[in-house]
Amino acid sequence: MGGDGMPADPQDVADAIARAATDQSTPFRTLVGADAVMIDELKTSMSFEDFESTIRAALDWHD
Repeated sequence: MGGDGMPADPQDVADAIARAATDQSTPFRTLVGADAVMIDELKTSMSFEDFESTIRAALDWHD
């Protein structure tokens, strides 16, 4: 996984799901893809309110 923020290959996601379903040692929350890692890092680096407003602005999503 690079720092490019690209989504995971669908096969990687399928493999992670299969692993989670069959291997009890797999963590409940498993990040797959550089995009998931990037969003998780962003989320943990700021308050919930700041994260929410940042994501809403990035997606141009308003209530």
